[in-house]
Amino acid sequence: MRPDPDVVARRIHDALVLVHLRTDGIYEMNSTAARVWELLSESCDDAQIRARLLEEFEVAPEVLEREIAQALAVFREAQLVTEDPRA
Repeated sequence: MRPDPDVVARRIHDALVLVHLRTDGIYEMNSTAARVWELLSESCDDAQIRARLLEEFEVAPEVLEREIAQALAVFREAQLVTEDPRA
């Protein structure tokens, strides 16, 4: 999975805002979802994302798993990501 090329991400103060240029959808990400987005943008896979977030956030692994799953579900539902053909 990788960010759709029609999605623009911008930091506004402490928030990450995603704008989908095809749908005109605007999404404000919480800190976990923002970091997942940044790592997807760096071409990290699922395992790398989980490992990095466990290092960066003080949270129980099961809570982090739920947050990552929720973020990815939002990304998919809003068509903010595409499946990576290299996968």
